[in-house]
Amino acid sequence: MMKILMPLLKPTNSNTSAATKKKFFVALLILGGLFIFVTRQINWVVTPSIDATLLRYTDAPFERGDYVTFTLFHELANKGQGIEVTKMLVCMAGDTLRIDNGTEFFCNDEFIGSAYTYSPDIEQDLPVFDFQGVIPEDKGFVTGIHAKSFDSRNWGFITLSESKNNKVLL
Repeated sequence: MMKILMPLLKPTNSNTSAATKKKFFVALLILGGLFIFVTRQINWVVTPSIDATLLRYTDAPFERGDYVTFTLFHELANKGQGIEVTKMLVCMAGDTLRIDNGTEFFCNDEFIGSAYTYSPDIEQDLPVFDFQGVIPEDKGFVTGIHAKSFDSRNWGFITLSESKNNKVLL
């Protein structure tokens, strides 16, 4: 590709012909299409919510530990207008979710974290999800990695069929 583009970037009498211009235009279209394809497959995470920065969308089945991207609709997130977020899938359909002491969450008896219950940024108590039992089909429970993560511990399950699975690139 570069062999085609480099000579075309230096205009001379020999490369300003219609055929040369057409090759240059076709090469630009191919590069543009490739750029669009690649960037639609990439998820760049800029928040401290997870420990990965660059992810690639995949059609692989969801597994515990995967990063999941979904649209969150909650009054405390983007004024309820919906915002795309990425969190780690820590508990899924068929697993047993348990809450001890009102804020300590366990998946299949393994501790997954405590709920973030107060936000000094908005000076407000945060909701805590209340559920005990087997997670329903097509649902997932997701968390961030830091103590102040606003996640399923606050607002509950996500629907996996409406979410995108990710694999770590960086």
